[in-house]
Amino acid sequence: HPDTTGPKDLSTTIIILDLLMTVVGYMKRKSINLGLLLGVGLTAMIRQIITAGFAPLAPQEFALVLLATAILVAAIIFVGDRTVQA
Repeated sequence: HPDTTGPKDLSTTIIILDLLMTVVGYMKRKSINLGLLLGVGLTAMIRQIITAGFAPLAPQEFALVLLATAILVAAIIFVGDRTVQA
């Protein structure tokens, strides 16, 4: 039974850092970078895909993860690096 905490720990750290960057950016500029926020979601979905080999998902769950990933990619392409003022 291999140790599976490595990929999860790294991707969780990346997600937390991205969220922290979003919060710091909001506090400094009172705006939210939508591309960065969508990137956090995409990172979380990619984490689910990568770790699916270690903790198998049901076919329906995996299909939902793939659908969410595709939607996030489309949103990133559509939104780009747009910033919303709060």
